[in-house]
Amino acid sequence: VDSQHRPLPGVTLRCGANSQRTDGDGRALLKGLEFGAEYAIKISGDALVPESRTIVAETETVEFMVAPGGRAEWPVFARDLAAIEEARVHWVKRQHTGREIATGVGRWDARQQVAVVQGLEAGTYEVHVTVPGYESLRSEQFSIKEHETVLLPSSSLETGRSVSGRVV
Repeated sequence: VDSQHRPLPGVTLRCGANSQRTDGDGRALLKGLEFGAEYAIKISGDALVPESRTIVAETETVEFMVAPGGRAEWPVFARDLAAIEEARVHWVKRQHTGREIATGVGRWDARQQVAVVQGLEAGTYEVHVTVPGYESLRSEQFSIKEHETVLLPSSSLETGRSVSGRVV
């Protein structure tokens, strides 16, 4: 359920190899759990901040209240007007000092030509898009809050090569 106790359909609950998605009423059944045993449950889904919870299987019903995440969309177009069929999308969360503190993967919506990142906790982020045959793009930094959707200004890709990496 969300913070207002509304059911959340389509949320994935994972316990080891056992994985179930919640139905329209926000319910899922994880079978084969041993009574009294402790289990780590991973919770993930669109527009949620992914998290893990530890439970002890002592009752038949467990209710999880999960934190809603923010979502950012970034329209990206090829300057040569070619349709972009596949792209790698990832996000970087930054401290106020600019230091990277977390990263994650987004998805490319080829039909809408939009990079989508979701399930973001409140903070400051940037989005990176990499498309074969084009220079990589990095969005400006933006701030996001829970439940918020941010639409970033559209950008266009230039043909060319790009190299990306990380120095640690």
